[in-house]
This record gives sequence, structure tokens and C-alpha cells, in this order.
Amino acid sequence: MVSSMQTDQLFKLVIERYSKCHSYEDRGRVEFDGPNGLRDSISFQTRFRRPNQFRFEWKRDSSDQLNAVWWDKEKAYICMDDNKPEEENSRELAIAGATGVTARAVVQIPSLLIPEIRSRIPNISNLTDRRWAESVLVDNCTCHALLGWVGHDRYRLLVSEGDWSIRAIEEELVLTAKEAQYYDELIRTYGKKQGLDEDLLPKPQAQYEALHLLNNYFYDEIRFA
Repeated sequence: MVSSMQTDQLFKLVIERYSKCHSYEDRGRVEFDGPNGLRDSISFQTRFRRPNQFRFEWKRDSSDQLNAVWWDKEKAYICMDDNKPEEENSRELAIAGATGVTARAVVQIPSLLIPEIRSRIPNISNLTDRRWAESVLVDNCTCHALLGWVGHDRYRLLVSEGDWSIRAIEEELVLTAKEAQYYDELIRTYGKKQGLDEDLLPKPQAQYEALHLLNNYFYDEIRFA
């Protein structure tokens, strides 16, 4: 059993591992509740180098279209469904534009790497009520399961004992009816602007209800420098 003090120390090691690294790369996958009510999945890749190089690529596993959000020095861009890259006014807006369509994968690990994201968008660096749940083996590596909350959303992190990297995240989101309507409209507006297929966008509802959404993120080929 791990004490609360040890849990806090473990979480601190995770935050420092990401916030102080010079560069970071990963490949991963997110499985999530899609707008049609069925489980869907996206594959992604993250590449980051301080002080100001970042690229996040993703594609739906049912599609060959590669999408990306990135910046190099001061300019930030987003490109979806083979359209021409669009320059955004800020890094935060570039990330916000990709948040819904990536099932928040563009926020999870990047929020630990990049101060602008960490300070503006709710993320796992703000995990509260943290507690250790168990230790498990993942690819012959011992991982510690940490539980906690960000607002009213529940999280379970699998942290590698070898390098304090995050190997998996389980995120249970709770949206009020008003929030569900807001995010649906936001995704539809931005998706139409980017030319996304109508079938990939949430359908307007006559009446919105509170939602419980489950997102599962898995990280492979993790490299720090």
C-alpha cells in the first residue's frame, strides 16, 4: 500500500519528467465514445522540442486522412482532412481547434509539456484527491495506477516505474446538458469550417441531456531527451 505522501511524490515525479524534458515523442491511440453513440478510435503521434517546436498528428483508424496541429517558433497551424493549413492566432486556439476532434488526445500529454496549455485548459496536471490504486505489469514494466479528479471528471493514470512516463489514461467526463450542447455546437462549427464529413460531426438534438463519456488513451514508443 502506498501512502498519500508517497502518492503525491510519485505524481510530482511525473510532472517533473514532462515539464523538464528537452524533447519528447510518442505514438498512441485513443478509444472514445463517438457522436453516434458507438466506440471509435484515433491513432496519433506527438513530437515536441523546447523551446517552441511542437507537432501533433492524428487520423481516425477508419480513414487514411492525416490531420495535424503544429507550431515552429511563433506561428501556429492546423490542417484537417487534407485541406490547406490554416494559421491560428495563438497556440491555444490551435490546440482548442483540435481538442474535440481528437477526443482530447491533443490536450492530455501536451498539457504536461507546454505551459500555455497547462495554464489555460483543464488537464491532468491539476489532478486532485490523488490516491494509489494498484501496481500492474504493462509490457513487462511495473506501472502504478493513480486515481484522481479534475473538476467533476474522474481519471486513472498508469505510470511507469522505469521512467515515470504515462503509459495509459482513463478519463470519465461528466457533461451537463448545457455543456453537451455547447461542445456539440463548437465541434460542428469548427468541423464544417475545416470541411469535415457530416457523418463525423455530432448531430443537433432537440433536447440535450447530461452525458458520461469514457476516453481511453494508450501511449507507446515513448522517448524523452
